[in-house]
Amino acid sequence: MSSAVASSAVDEASSFTRRARAGAFWSIAGFGGAQVLRFASNLILTRLLAREAFGLMTLVWVLLLGLTLFSDIGIGPAIIQNRLGADRHFLRTAFTLQACRGLLLWLAACVAAVPFAHFYRDARLAWLVPLVGATALMQGVQSTKIFTATRSLSLKQITVVDLASQISGIMTMVLWARVDPSVGALAAGVLVQVGAKVVLSHAILPGERDGFGWDPALAREMLRFGRWIFVSTVFTFLAGQSDRLIFGRMIPLDMLGVYGIATMLANIPTQALSHVSQAVFFPLFSGVEARDQDLKTEFRRTRDPILLIGAWAACGLLAGGPTAVRLLYDARYAEAGWIVQLSAVGGWFLFLESLNSAAMLAKGKPKWVAGANITKLLAMVALILLGYQVGGFRGAVAATAASEVFRYGVSAIAVSREGLSGWRRDLALTGYMLATGVVVRLAAIRLGAHVPTIVEALFVATAVTALWLSIGGKQVRAWLVSRAANTPQGAKHET
Repeated sequence: MSSAVASSAVDEASSFTRRARAGAFWSIAGFGGAQVLRFASNLILTRLLAREAFGLMTLVWVLLLGLTLFSDIGIGPAIIQNRLGADRHFLRTAFTLQACRGLLLWLAACVAAVPFAHFYRDARLAWLVPLVGATALMQGVQSTKIFTATRSLSLKQITVVDLASQISGIMTMVLWARVDPSVGALAAGVLVQVGAKVVLSHAILPGERDGFGWDPALAREMLRFGRWIFVSTVFTFLAGQSDRLIFGRMIPLDMLGVYGIATMLANIPTQALSHVSQAVFFPLFSGVEARDQDLKTEFRRTRDPILLIGAWAACGLLAGGPTAVRLLYDARYAEAGWIVQLSAVGGWFLFLESLNSAAMLAKGKPKWVAGANITKLLAMVALILLGYQVGGFRGAVAATAASEVFRYGVSAIAVSREGLSGWRRDLALTGYMLATGVVVRLAAIRLGAHVPTIVEALFVATAVTALWLSIGGKQVRAWLVSRAANTPQGAKHET
């Protein structure tokens, strides 16, 4: 009997591992596809719209992201992490909380619109803020089936929903911009994209139809878990977007547009890897923790190979940021090059923190994630003011990147307390990333004086990849061997 139970447990664990691998594939494929679409549309729109339109929309994006984050209050993580996350009453209570939050946020956006426009001295924000703020109202009635699918690591259909909605938004932006090259094109695209995702989340994803319901006990349980998620969300928004809010008062709108383009380019790998961390590693770690398995081993085994990918990407941007900007954009955006380099370094530490946060959320300790974001926010505000005094806008951007070190530091302490520490490896990879990035950049500068930009870009890509394969190739092969040794057949044999 015990043998049968053990075999069943192994089968369940093996099935979860297979779903985790499939989920990782669809998460990477979906997010990669989304970034390709976003990048392609950005190249088109920068040629159709003035820099000022991107600067103005950068301020609106800040509000949009804030409303998006605030509309959750931990509902999604609660569904994924809680043992009752698939229960019908739990989901209907969650849907009701989510809808109420979305309505309140949109009303708040309407009230804040005029003061927001006055603060940034641009009357267009008075109508843009309520218009874009309507996305919070839409997201309030987004289906909870997105979270239940993530919980079970069934990410294929979520990927379809995300890409289809993004394509609809991009088509709206481009077509509108060709007829009316104004910031209205960007706002219209956002509304169409969010609206399409809400509709598709109900129409395409499998599961029980959402509806309103209320269970006070379940609501209290969700809010008890979500209180730290909410605090973390607030400070995630402030820590991630306060630079734009501050710079919006420091620099002209057209330069803010350049900053937005640069950070978009620099954040592509960071966002992709952080997305995998939250969409795959968080539910994976939660599943391991729920079955009382060895999270320490899974944390280390899962983390090691993706660290190499993240470090390679950060090194490539550090070495080739200015080259990529010259290759992809016209001369109006030349200053984005150095911003990409500094942002890539900060993005590396943000990526490290996201892996640690996934583990802490799986352990049911979101207060550490909140603490990390609060620390980053305080450090960023202080460092930006100091950096701007010392080095102007360049010093302020460098300070923004440096503040990510403080957020990572708190998360490193948190996982160390749980016996999951990996800071020594993080430190070694950081040193190698900085050293190789600087060396390749210096070589690219010398080469770039004599060859076309495309040749310089190929040199950077080849050199960075060769340097990282020299230390990462053996480790990736060792990881593949270790995963092969943990196949379902091997596990059954050991049992």
